[in-house]
Amino acid sequence: MIFTNPLPEDKDLDEYYQGFLFNEPKPDKIKKQIESRTNELNAHFIPKSDDLSQISFLDYGGGTGAMFEAARKTGYDAFYFDIYKESVGFVKNNFGLSEDEQIKDLSLKGRTFDYIWSDNVIEHVKDPSLFIKTLYDSLNPDGKLIIKTPQASNTETCFVFALSMLSYFKRAVKENSLMKSLASVLRYRFWHCEPPRHLYAFSKKSILEIAESLDIDKSRIKMSDYYMSMFLYSLPYTFFKMPNTLFKYVFGLAIIPFIIPEFFVILLRVLLSKLGLISGTGLIIKIIK
Repeated sequence: MIFTNPLPEDKDLDEYYQGFLFNEPKPDKIKKQIESRTNELNAHFIPKSDDLSQISFLDYGGGTGAMFEAARKTGYDAFYFDIYKESVGFVKNNFGLSEDEQIKDLSLKGRTFDYIWSDNVIEHVKDPSLFIKTLYDSLNPDGKLIIKTPQASNTETCFVFALSMLSYFKRAVKENSLMKSLASVLRYRFWHCEPPRHLYAFSKKSILEIAESLDIDKSRIKMSDYYMSMFLYSLPYTFFKMPNTLFKYVFGLAIIPFIIPEFFVILLRVLLSKLGLISGTGLIIKIIK
């Protein structure tokens, strides 16, 4: 497990996160997000009852609410929680989130659910053990908790030049020497622990040790990797996401010789991931109570 030490003060995190995590998606992307979440929902949750309205579903740290809306449209008794006002306001305006569907208590005290979904939240919190305990304790018997989070030292990112070098290496070199930064990226692969945004990056072993400390039966836990989509963070993708400045077009000209070689690296990455020879960018943690 990769972790931040010392942890930031609460007041510093509150100041940093004011509106930071929320990027309002465009209408066409909202539709695609809901479709994608519906596919994930059907893949990870297999209800025992045909009456989905009797199955309670919580999207914990739901952001733009795509999973909440997917669960509600599928027929679940869906609930939503997020601490950021911008996110809650967006879900109310776009999906008609009602007061009854909104969970306002961070601790979930007195509330239980059949299914809980938390996507890329645990790496942001200061106490991941308390986070897992809170969600696990809020499950009904035989309920299922699914947590998605970036994976510490995954090897997939080594094949993604735009992410490993243009993102992580560029940030590292601001605070360290050139050689130390290069060694960190190539050898230690500190992916995904990016204080103050991400305070942790987890391995499968670290998740099992947290579970053991909470007396959660390890036999009730299953973990798998998830991989990034094929062209995400490719050089052309990075170019189109850049703001329209002179640097963008200089960068665009500079990457032309690298596009074809990168394409073959992408194919190699996808093949190795299909064969399970490289670890994915993130973990899917499934816990059944």
